[in-house]
Amino acid sequence: MLDDMVASEIGARYDLGEWWTVQPLSDGFRIGAEAGDFRVAVSTAGRSDASLRFEAMLLSHLDDKAYLSPRLVRTRAGRPWHRSAAGSTVLVTEWVGGGVVD
Repeated sequence: MLDDMVASEIGARYDLGEWWTVQPLSDGFRIGAEAGDFRVAVSTAGRSDASLRFEAMLLSHLDDKAYLSPRLVRTRAGRPWHRSAAGSTVLVTEWVGGGVVD
């Protein structure tokens, strides 16, 4: 279940609009919202800024090269991720549909 405090911070920090659905994933949540479908990766307090910076830079690079990958959604302040008051990190990307390829 999505922690109420983290959910509140996501709503305040990201411009997703009204949420319609929240589905748990192994590392976070899928949120269906007014602005689209999103993957919200929530990491424990132990995830380093270097690790987050690498993931954000990789996603931005792939997007710049028009490679089909999840597009990074920045916070309202333009940051690539948010560190919650509880110490968890939140990184939001657009949801990319797909399936297993043989």
